[in-house]
Amino acid sequence: MSFLGKLIAPLMAVGLLFYVSPAKADSNYGALAHNDKTGGFGWAVDRPSKSAASHAALHKCGHGCKVVTVFWNTCAAYATGHHHIWGWSVGNTNNEAKQSAVLKCSENGSGCRPKVWACAKD
Repeated sequence: MSFLGKLIAPLMAVGLLFYVSPAKADSNYGALAHNDKTGGFGWAVDRPSKSAASHAALHKCGHGCKVVTVFWNTCAAYATGHHHIWGWSVGNTNNEAKQSAVLKCSENGSGCRPKVWACAKD
């Protein structure tokens, strides 16, 4: 291999690392959509952008829903309880997010349990 080839090969390898890494980080968005009237919800994770996560959550939730949070590089959870009460939260781990979501849900009523949770981290 020539001197130029020996110089270019490592630079290309480093460039490939930088090219691949952002794609992974860009697919870590999540969103939660909720319908206050029906208690319905939509949940999306591992989406390439905020808008893609929001769109997927709204699509799963259906008519009359609003996006209540979009999250990235964190864990999130959604908890529900009796009579359409709910709460959501984020945290550094799934357990932290679930516990916090249950606490927020419990501020409005009883019977709260985690419904969905996920980590969207790179």
